[in-house]
Amino acid sequence: MALTREQKAKGKAFFDALPGKRGTDIPAEDYDVMYATANGITLPVWGRPVSPAQLQAMYDQGLTTPESIHAAFGKLPHPHAPNVTLGEYQDYAKAHQTYQEHKR
Repeated sequence: MALTREQKAKGKAFFDALPGKRGTDIPAEDYDVMYATANGITLPVWGRPVSPAQLQAMYDQGLTTPESIHAAFGKLPHPHAPNVTLGEYQDYAKAHQTYQEHKR
């Protein structure tokens, strides 16, 4: 079944309204850095890639460098460690491992 001209126009309007498009809403150079950096954080922690809406929000706030993206994600709570942020998690994990080794 082929789409009518009206259906194609609705589809294009829907797609154009979506945030976070590479080269349209976010310059390609910034998008590539942001996408790679954010996925390096979100995939291991949450098991899913960063969403286009998240990329758009970061771009709108000027978070386009790896350092600024790590700083922003570092303030979020870690999903598997209560009262620990993502930025604190590495220190927490090392301390917890040391505790587990010495409590034996």
